[in-house]
Amino acid sequence: MKIQFEFQFDKNFESLDDALEYAINSCGWSKNSLAGEMGYSPAGLSKRLNRFPNGNDPRFSLRDLDKFVEVTGNTLPIKYLVKKFLTPKDDEVRELLEDLQKDLPKLKMLCDLLEKRKEWF
Repeated sequence: MKIQFEFQFDKNFESLDDALEYAINSCGWSKNSLAGEMGYSPAGLSKRLNRFPNGNDPRFSLRDLDKFVEVTGNTLPIKYLVKKFLTPKDDEVRELLEDLQKDLPKLKMLCDLLEKRKEWF
């Protein structure tokens, strides 16, 4: 068993907005087609993606992110979040996880041995 979250991106992203913008521009869909599949007009999608919205313009929401992934199958924005928040950054934690991974086969052997001994009683 291996416990690891590593994703390689073509570029480094400063924020989820950057990752989302890259995902949308590289998903292989035109913005008009994507907007239609997500249930928006092209202008509606553009307003949602605007980083500096005017007044009451809607923002790209978590529901929109869900729709985007469902429609395109592009999970890059989610992978960005996993990499940013769930990947150990501390070397000590990383080393402990590596040690644990090395010891898992020994732990399984011990469990198997104890299971066999249980049969003897």
